[in-house]
Amino acid sequence: MRFSISVNQFANGLENTTLETERNYISGFFYETDHLTGDSRELLHFAHEEGRVLKQGHVYRYEYNLTDHLGNVRVSFADVDEDGSIDETMEVLTSQSFYPFGLRHGGTFAQSGVANRYRYNGKELQDELGLGWYDYGARMYDPSVARWNGVDALASQYDAWSPYNYVYNNPANGIDPDGRSGVVEKDDENATLTVRSHLYFYQERGQGRKGKRQWKAAQKDVAAALGEINSLWNATNGVVEIDGKEYKVKFEVTGELVSEKEAYELTQTNGDNHLNNFIRLHGGSYGSDRSQMDRQSNAGQWFGTRISSGNKGDDLGRSTTAAHEMGHAWGIGSALDFLGYDDYGHFNYDTEAGLRPNIMVQRGAVTTNPEYGYPNGKRTNVFGQTVYSVNSYTRTVQSVNIQALKLEQLQFDRSGTANIGKVTNRYYSN
Repeated sequence: MRFSISVNQFANGLENTTLETERNYISGFFYETDHLTGDSRELLHFAHEEGRVLKQGHVYRYEYNLTDHLGNVRVSFADVDEDGSIDETMEVLTSQSFYPFGLRHGGTFAQSGVANRYRYNGKELQDELGLGWYDYGARMYDPSVARWNGVDALASQYDAWSPYNYVYNNPANGIDPDGRSGVVEKDDENATLTVRSHLYFYQERGQGRKGKRQWKAAQKDVAAALGEINSLWNATNGVVEIDGKEYKVKFEVTGELVSEKEAYELTQTNGDNHLNNFIRLHGGSYGSDRSQMDRQSNAGQWFGTRISSGNKGDDLGRSTTAAHEMGHAWGIGSALDFLGYDDYGHFNYDTEAGLRPNIMVQRGAVTTNPEYGYPNGKRTNVFGQTVYSVNSYTRTVQSVNIQALKLEQLQFDRSGTANIGKVTNRYYSN
């Protein structure tokens, strides 16, 4: 519930406060009561996946938002004349840009009717008394000073940072979904669970032409790995049931390449923040070099494809290695006998039965189906069957992998946030 008030000051110093409007929220539906006119509670709009539906008399108008990677609402538009196309001069309702920490600059507001208050990070602007704060759920955020209006409830876990800081002073790469830390967000209104992770890849930043070439190659590895992780884990359209209600599972994994020095400092100050992961990026070749995450941890070493000429590494971005290792990072690694996982989180039963290998099938597993095996890995097992070494390029994320995350067993707080996996913050020296 929100209230809008006005304050009038008289010459004698006395003040008169008047309640103007009252806003109520019920499962995504927005109602308003006008106390000045005496109008009763009225439905103004309600949310849909890509914007909102605005009630105008007996007509409902669909409005759509274009957002950036941080959830900032950059453009809102509607097919006002219902001709099947958008006239950018008449039907673009809002256009806005933001400074990194949330203050708005530039843009136009040609919106008629009820203004869209959901803007920076997709959060609702609270402009009562001219404060200009954003409501994140657990706390209010003031973009004019880039600080919260209250202490982080989990401040004791991050004693290296001010409890009022916003996203570790790095708003271009991250958001704080609710004013607290955490990587799994439960949205009851839209029935979604979003698993978030941020990966800090690091390596030596060499000098000269060779150093620059290797750095650019590593950046390509990072981009390819992130693309593979998001693509494969979202492709399965996973669903879990919590308290009798089905939730769609989404994955949002971001990342960046940093120097060894930056990575070391980050590991020392990360505390219990489950969002961040630290991955040493090497050049490598097939053989003894294998990408790996520490068991159920936020730290590991991956072997890149493009860092050094002639080293194929683990072919990040194509071989499914990155998506496989993220499964370990999210905690698939405990003994799950009912699913057939071993202590390291590998599930090989389906390949032995000739089915398509799931993402957690390990290297060295065998399949009876030549479609999913390497031709040069053909051999005969002790039972006289012809088997093949599993081709990791054929692995996919399947429902059994979503189950293995055990999202339904997480302990969500009041704001719908929970941690997944474990934190070691290990730094791998070169």
